[in-house]
Amino acid sequence: PQPKAIAEGWRVLEELGAIEGKERALTPLGHQLARFPVDPRIARMILAGAEYGCLDEVLVIAAALNLQDPRERPRELAQKADALHSRFRDEHSDFTGLLKLWAFVREAEDRGTSHLRRVCRDNFLSFLRVREWRDVQRQLEETVRELRLPRKGRGAPARGDVLHQALLTGLLSRIGQWNPEQRNYTGAKQTRFMVHPSSALAKKPPGWVMAFELVETSQLFARTVAKLDPEWLASAAPHLLKRSHSEPHWSEKSARAVVKENATLFGLQVFKERPVALASMDPARARLMFLDHALVRGEYRTRGAFQEENREVLEHVARLRDKARRSELLDSEALLTFFDQRVPADVTDGPAHYPDAITLHGASVPVTYTFDPSAEDDGITLSVPLLLLAQLAPGELDWTIPGWQREKLTALLEQVPRAQRKQLGPLPALVDRLEKELVPFRGPMIPALARAVSRLCGVDVPEESFRADAVAPYLRITLQVLDERGKELARSRDADALLEQHGGRARAVLRSVAPTSDWERKGLTAWTFGELPPVVARRVGGLEIRSHPALVDRGASVDLVLLETSAAADAATRTGVRRLLMLAARGHVAVSAARMPLPFPSLDGSPPARGQADTFRALVLARGVDDAFKLAPGAPLPRTKAAFEARVQEGSPRIEQAARDWANAVVATSMELSETLAALKAASKGPSGSAAVRDIRSQLAQLFPANLIEWIPFTRLLNYPRYLRAAQARLSRAVTNPAKDAGKAAPFTPLWEAFLARSTPVRDPEAAQELRWAFEELRVAIFAPEVTTPVSVTVAKVSAALAALR
Repeated sequence: PQPKAIAEGWRVLEELGAIEGKERALTPLGHQLARFPVDPRIARMILAGAEYGCLDEVLVIAAALNLQDPRERPRELAQKADALHSRFRDEHSDFTGLLKLWAFVREAEDRGTSHLRRVCRDNFLSFLRVREWRDVQRQLEETVRELRLPRKGRGAPARGDVLHQALLTGLLSRIGQWNPEQRNYTGAKQTRFMVHPSSALAKKPPGWVMAFELVETSQLFARTVAKLDPEWLASAAPHLLKRSHSEPHWSEKSARAVVKENATLFGLQVFKERPVALASMDPARARLMFLDHALVRGEYRTRGAFQEENREVLEHVARLRDKARRSELLDSEALLTFFDQRVPADVTDGPAHYPDAITLHGASVPVTYTFDPSAEDDGITLSVPLLLLAQLAPGELDWTIPGWQREKLTALLEQVPRAQRKQLGPLPALVDRLEKELVPFRGPMIPALARAVSRLCGVDVPEESFRADAVAPYLRITLQVLDERGKELARSRDADALLEQHGGRARAVLRSVAPTSDWERKGLTAWTFGELPPVVARRVGGLEIRSHPALVDRGASVDLVLLETSAAADAATRTGVRRLLMLAARGHVAVSAARMPLPFPSLDGSPPARGQADTFRALVLARGVDDAFKLAPGAPLPRTKAAFEARVQEGSPRIEQAARDWANAVVATSMELSETLAALKAASKGPSGSAAVRDIRSQLAQLFPANLIEWIPFTRLLNYPRYLRAAQARLSRAVTNPAKDAGKAAPFTPLWEAFLARSTPVRDPEAAQELRWAFEELRVAIFAPEVTTPVSVTVAKVSAALAALR
């Protein structure tokens, strides 16, 4: 490479934070970037996707950025191609447009390769590039699993701002600020560029943009562009920002000393005169200003009684001074010395670390303190009304007050096994980062701590390593439950036990005293209730009670009710919305219902139970409806009448095809299952191949649980006939040569048994599920290679994946 290109390579690695020092040594981040077979900019986006909880979306975009755009635009049909591609445009982000295109081609892929070819042809998409996109995405998934990168909030699409903050980490020198006078963008080091006309942002250029690439043709153009909030740059590029500060002053509103901060990135003004805490750069000076302004001058608002008492004393002294005409009676320097001797050295501002109340689900809960190591309630006690108890989740009260948070985090981290604790680095430094990362009383503590440690250190520490009941007693909250009259109902440090013991009564009391008439409607057959918000708040007995509206499926109708938790409301509403959609599209549903298949043949040959056929057919139909209306778990639900009607209009024409696809897949699987069961019955009559017969029967039991149709992904069900044909081929060979079959099974069986014997939950359920299906593909590859597998699978690969599984 040319020296200029090498220098640019070093510059990019420095920009990404991959190297440090004069010797350009790889940083821990650099070591991770080196594991990815892609441009380091793209690898940085992937790592940030794990940090920001949007890894799934970033992997899709990262794979696309490695390839030529699959959208085709023949010159003679350019207008038609543009019209078809317009459905994938997003006026704020070309990256989001890629996600729309991905969702479109994946939906087509779910219906088979031939259907995908036809969709690509009809929509001016390259079939080969679409398949290559999928292949690259799978390769990146494998690297992600090897690195054990964490996944947060899997299933729900990431918010756009979070996704673009992750992408920004790889595009720091490819940003631009709009120059309205010259009608172009000013980029890093004063470059000038325009957004390429093919971008969805070309017609309405935003104030700031980031681009995947800058290409010079007739002029410098930015391609694959998205709108950018310059505030994101502070967290994405702290190592690159050039900061300056001025005018330290006391802010009575925020109760802290602040300075005005200016920052530039590659010559661009990121923010100007932004107030930041002086304590972050000069804690000694910030503390002095706090003592002077907040305590000596009284420019501090607090609920603490000491401030009012001090004010009264000073007023009394001021009256004595005026009478005696002695100015030395009020000496500000003496007051400053007085407070300096009493206020802890680490106190630099007004926000309290030892609050008299905390906020739980919108309600203010009193906090009382006891300092008596021999007392059962040593530490802090939360007095929670019974009504509020129904809102709390297990583990939510494992937190403690901010002033003791550091001690509790340290105590929990010290429980981690020594081998893993060494990988976490110095605990004090890690606790510093965790204190900034974690927000107390926002969800259960232990899962949040495990995720944060994994994200910050790249070490997979199971939740079981942190025992909230093993820390010092004063660091554990004592929960006091108050009844309807405000009297103590129960008290314990085991908050989860109290939640379980009194949760039922709390929900019953809530239903009896909280007005819910606006949110309780029965027998609904259409969307006649306006908006369905995720949460509603009501004032009950001086408390703000938050509940979650839900639609509950009742068969021929739905009920609108209030539930205590968002998880329960989401699960219920998904089936409730499905019922309303089926009622709105009853014509298409009726046609499809008549074509639904019979249940799978029973593995033991017994006839189906009464009503089983109807239940099975209804389940198959429901899966088709879910596909037609895009109701997969985690997908967004309509919450307004307009959104619901749009979903009806969009999905109704797809019902019959989606239901037919599911019915065909069930029928094909049933036919092969019947063949397999017949072959097993015949083979069982002789002694030869008995080991294979037992193993295949066990395999079928794993493949066909009673609730299979409720959860099996459609693409997985399409593979079932192939698995069954492979089992038939194996059985015919095993009867002829059982010794050879036993030899083939020798490397497989121990791995499969180890997988089934997992005693603890895995941290990555998706990896476990992928591995479970990899075992089925491995069966095909070992026992019936002529049936073929869609991907290469070997004993070595499966063994490595099993070893990596936690």
